[in-house]
Amino acid sequence: MKFLAATASLALIAAAPAAKAATYITQLNWDASGSVAPQSFGTVTVKEMTPYELQVTVNLTDGKFVDNGNGNWFFTFGMNAGAEAALGQTINGVLGRVVVDPSSTITAANGAVFDPTGGNGGNAYSPALGYTDATWGTFANAWQLPNGGNNRVSGPFIFDIYDGNGITFAGVGATTDPTTGKLLTLGAGDHLISNTTGANIGQPPPNPGGWWFAADTYNATTANGTTACANTCTVAGRDAFIEVAVPEPTAWALMIMGFGGIGAMMRRRRVAIA
Repeated sequence: MKFLAATASLALIAAAPAAKAATYITQLNWDASGSVAPQSFGTVTVKEMTPYELQVTVNLTDGKFVDNGNGNWFFTFGMNAGAEAALGQTINGVLGRVVVDPSSTITAANGAVFDPTGGNGGNAYSPALGYTDATWGTFANAWQLPNGGNNRVSGPFIFDIYDGNGITFAGVGATTDPTTGKLLTLGAGDHLISNTTGANIGQPPPNPGGWWFAADTYNATTANGTTACANTCTVAGRDAFIEVAVPEPTAWALMIMGFGGIGAMMRRRRVAIA
């Protein structure tokens, strides 16, 4: 009996998911005309790697990244004031910086990513003066490619944000819809932010903006083959959704073992009482 109880407890403990850093996904499903596309042109995935690091992965369904002008910035995003202030500062042993991840297909080493705007040789980072797009508005932070529209590169583009104060995608205490996972409200601390300018799509006046990310693309195509971005255009993402963890097959097996052990204990107990 004790053996069964121990086995069941161990199985359930082993199957219980460990505390996992949050991952948020934004669909780049708005095209250059300022309207939502039937399907997404790509995704931006932000993973909380550690309390002090975010990893941002930008993938296009098809097509390439390109600079359409406006200072030659091919991907734009924003951080709140606390995260911006941490750049270049060493806090809790962590240097605040934004750098290309070694696993990125687009890297400083192959010459594709020239420099984070305002940075230094791809190894340091400071905020951009501001990237303004006629549709999506102004973003505080940007990455640039050399040679403008003459340089078209395939993704994924992956970069890391470090902040010694601690950083999350939406802030500590952010809330999400329990059914869809959609981000509803921001929390406290250092985090990324959407902008407050640009197309007023889906927002009641006077609340324009709300764009988390924008990317300059060449021949971007959605998953169903629609090419709403012929030649060069910008695409953007508005909503963010937290990724729901799905138990691994081994976890399911351990949980079944645990419940089976509990069932066996209950049957034995009924027999003993009878």
